Amino acid sequence: MREGAVLKPDEFEALSEEEQAERRENLEVLQHELEDTLREIPKWEKELREKIRALNREVTLYAVSFLIDEVKKRWEEHADLLEYLDAVHEDAVECPPSAPVRQI
Repeated sequence: MREGAVLKPDEFEALSEEEQAERRENLEVLQHELEDTLREIPKWEKELREKIRALNREVTLYAVSFLIDEVKKRWEEHADLLEYLDAVHEDAVECPPSAPVRQI
């Protein structure tokens, strides 16, 4: 490149051997950096998915806990129902929306 514009092949050939070698070296360095960056993308995508999953869990935990705790207070004398509500709570927080809810 020269002044922000890509050199045409004939312009590149018009450069001195030293300038051509320097630009080739720079291009090689940039190519390696690009390859390294492209190799990182799957790792970044995985980290992003994990962060989204954690955020979804946190929001769901906040929303579900309040509601289930209210029902549990009202029906605290029914141990079976409390056990069921605990399972519902766990499933709601741990399972992604498309996953089937486990049977108890």
